[in-house]
Amino acid sequence: MSKLFEEISFGNLTLKNRLAVAPMGTIHDRDGGISPAQRAYLVERAKGGFGLIYPSAHTVSDKYEHPHSSGNFLCNESHAQRLKLLADEVHQYGAKLAIQLSPGYGRVNVGTPQTTIHVSASAIPTFWHKDHLCKALTVEEIHELVADAGRAAKMAKDAGADLLEVHAYGGYLLDQFISKQWNHREDEYGGSLENRLRFIREFYLAIREAVGPDFPVSVKFTPQHSLHGGRTLENEGIEISDEMLELIAGRIESNIRELEGSLTRVNAYAKLNHCEINEEVISHALHDIAVVRDPKRITPELIIDCVADYYSLSADMLRGDSRKKEIALARHVAVYLTREMTGLSLPRIGDAFGRDHSTIINSCDKVTKMLDTSSDMKSSIADLKKIITEK
Repeated sequence: MSKLFEEISFGNLTLKNRLAVAPMGTIHDRDGGISPAQRAYLVERAKGGFGLIYPSAHTVSDKYEHPHSSGNFLCNESHAQRLKLLADEVHQYGAKLAIQLSPGYGRVNVGTPQTTIHVSASAIPTFWHKDHLCKALTVEEIHELVADAGRAAKMAKDAGADLLEVHAYGGYLLDQFISKQWNHREDEYGGSLENRLRFIREFYLAIREAVGPDFPVSVKFTPQHSLHGGRTLENEGIEISDEMLELIAGRIESNIRELEGSLTRVNAYAKLNHCEINEEVISHALHDIAVVRDPKRITPELIIDCVADYYSLSADMLRGDSRKKEIALARHVAVYLTREMTGLSLPRIGDAFGRDHSTIINSCDKVTKMLDTSSDMKSSIADLKKIITEK
């Protein structure tokens, strides 16, 4: 029991004890902001000695759902100002404030079809109104929610939040994209596990880029559903030993995205060949992947120059505004490789190419989609990675 009252640290965040007020629905303002009653309730918990305080999850957009059938919202400065009042008071008692950020509840929102636009990964029945189908979010709408996450994260940090958490709890909107049970899409956000994880990955990255590399960001996720037809570790997990993980990690020295992609590739190879993951499987699956050098030595400028030479173009053309097919393709490839090989944030990559956050995401999505269908693109990316790493 004494452990409960000991300090614990997550990166640069230290909690005075291990007691937390879990996120729960309490009375918020009509527009979803922190109400005086909600603030008073949570401040009393801080005054009573809790080390970490969670309000209910904050939805980052009011485009689809309404506060009367949901938790808190964080979409504008008025919401942020009331959140700051809570943060300031919680801090007076030595507690820290955690804010969950969510794109919404999706099919499980309790609102009626008359008052709520129920959205999800696909056109599936809502939980509370079985005869009513959800609206499947378009790619553009997904990108809007990703951008909203970044804005909400900045507002939360500026208001005094100490920790942010991606709300991907079982059954809610992000989880509806992750789960095969609800995600029936055939675009880049559906199908393979990697594609079904794309929304949550982009949502997290938008938050991370808004708050910086050292700010604590966690993910609330349900690995295994306890419902018929839901996700299990057996049907979605990867069985691999620590020794084999170390072997894969030894080939990748650049960033987590390269490591994640290699693990996905090894797992797919093992499944296709109906075998366990071992040294021989890893060697075959990753035979064309060279060890990537220190990303600090790989710059956007180096990548732009290499891609320009590869496509017989100039570096200025890749940074320019031309929409000619061959130039646009080379530019997409350069952006994709910069994101894959440097570990830079999207805004930093945008600065290198003179483009905004959404354009960078769009370029990466285009190349990712082409990699799924084009052997020429796979070959070009492999060639360019080799050229860049050997420069």
